[in-house]
Formats: sequence, structure tokens, C-alpha cells
Amino acid sequence: MLSKKNILKSPAKINLTLDILGKDGDYHLVNTVICEVENLYDEITIELLSKTGGKIEIKTSNKELNRDPENNLAYKAAKLIAPKASIRIFIKKNIPLRSGLGGGSSNAATVLKELNRQLGLNLDVRALRHLAATISMDAPFFITGGIARATHFGEIIESIKTDLRLKPQLVFNDKSKTSTAEMYSKIDALPTGRNHAKTEKLIKALADNDLKGVINNLHNDFELLFPTTYPNHLSGAGSAYYFLPYFAKGLNFSS
Repeated sequence: MLSKKNILKSPAKINLTLDILGKDGDYHLVNTVICEVENLYDEITIELLSKTGGKIEIKTSNKELNRDPENNLAYKAAKLIAPKASIRIFIKKNIPLRSGLGGGSSNAATVLKELNRQLGLNLDVRALRHLAATISMDAPFFITGGIARATHFGEIIESIKTDLRLKPQLVFNDKSKTSTAEMYSKIDALPTGRNHAKTEKLIKALADNDLKGVINNLHNDFELLFPTTYPNHLSGAGSAYYFLPYFAKGLNFSS
């Protein structure tokens, strides 16, 4: 074995905004602000067994994922960045499947970053994002995480600087777990992309450290399909919801 068993955190994400701007080929054009969720993450162990052999073993704590390991995005990431290496991966799944929280994409990005480090490939952020985009359009965000705008199909990432530490509270809905592809097929007939101005206002609010401005401009076009009750908002294509409490980095607007 060439590497130690380090447990890596593979975080969830929420979409603070999600504008769907039409379709180009097989993919939808989006303008979205994504926020990493610090307190919900999968735990990944990656062992580099040999630089040769080309055998990848992957297991998770989720029986459904274990039925088709080669379709796991973490497996695809390992095969992509280290096709000749023999690798063992274990993922403790804490992020629910089909929740809109990006668990699979986060796992893929975590594997890319860690194998880049273990193998000494020295790929920079741009190169890692390029690889990530061939696996999932959400994966490029997780290469750097934090808070960022994602455009085009979601693979073009622009980090957003803010002193706010957003602390989203998550609400899980196990009764309405629908695939992302199915959700996008349903949204095509609806009038999406009309809240672009709110996305710009939210980005400005982040830059100004204006939590109230952030909360007032949260939105997601998928809420046309599943209307939410204030203060909850859908993350991605769901099924998870979140809300932002009126506190972040000592700020409090509750009075």
C-alpha cells in the first residue's frame, strides 16, 4: 500500500439561486449561486495500493450504490485521473441520495483532488475542474467549494468572496425523491429564467456582507414545480429543502 488511510470530508452543497435559462443539446443552461455546506459531508477513505494494475475497488455504506459500483461518480473519477493505478475507496454516505445536495458530485471531486495529491500529478484547479466537468456538471464547484457562481451548464465557476458564514438548516423530504433528469424534463414547459435580477442582487449582498439581502433574494426555478413555504427553499432539483437563519458571523437581524 502506497498511502495511509486518511478520512476525507466530502461536503454537501445548496443552491442559493438557480436560474434555468433554456437548453443547449443535452444540457440545460444555468446561472446559479452555490454554497458549500460545512456540517453535512460524506466521509471517504482512498488507498493507493499500487501505481499499476488498473483495479479500482469501491464500496459505500449505501446498499443501493453498491449494486452498480462502476456507475458511482467516485469510481469514474478514479478511473479518469488514475487509469493505471490500483485503488481502494470506501465512502460513508451521510448526504442523502437524490436530495439536490450534490453528494455524488462532491465525492467525485474529492477523489480527483486526493489522487492528484497522492500521485503527485500537480494538476491545477483549472485542470481539475476540466476533468470534473466530464463526470458531472456539479463536480467542478466542489474542486474549490466555498461560495461561487456557476454558469453555462454549471461547469464555469467564479468564486464569490464574502465574510458571511452562512449556516443553512436542512429539511429532508424522503417522499419526493425524483431524479435530476426527470425534474429537468418537467421544468422545460414552464417560464423559467425570470429571476436573474435576484441572482445579481444576492451576489451583491454577499459581497456587501448583507445577510438580510441574501435571504431576501434566495430563489430556485424548480420551485415552480414544487412551491415552497417561507422560509424554506429547494436545493438543486430537490428533494432537500433549506432555510438560512438570521445569523452569520455574529450578525443578527431577528430583532
